[in-house]
Amino acid sequence: MISRGGGLAVYIKQNIKFEKVDLALCGGTEVLCIEIVAANSRFFLVHVYNAPCIASTDVSCNFEKLLDANNFRKPTVFIGDFKIDWSGNSLNKENLETFLRLNQYEQLVEEHNRCLKNSKTIIDSIFPNA
Repeated sequence: MISRGGGLAVYIKQNIKFEKVDLALCGGTEVLCIEIVAANSRFFLVHVYNAPCIASTDVSCNFEKLLDANNFRKPTVFIGDFKIDWSGNSLNKENLETFLRLNQYEQLVEEHNRCLKNSKTIIDSIFPNA
């Protein structure tokens, strides 16, 4: 069976030191994590993709499991498609937003980044912790 899509990628400039980090998996969420060394500091970059088949109620649960299972201690930036529209209002958005705020993560994307003929949404997101 041939499927469309799948997989995650992160492009890194040659002179930047990095190391791939294996993470505990969480549900149907795809995750790619790298630890980057830049300017004498280290941080995690975690690329997340929730497939369309994952119920939006599972997103915050998977995110919480990911944070708990991997116990991030360094500065971390989560990027990706979380299947929650941050420009709209929903219980799933509120739950994940609350969880992120309590864990000192902040949504940086404020403009629509998925524009279709009849809709505009903020689905692809960036969440750093300071």
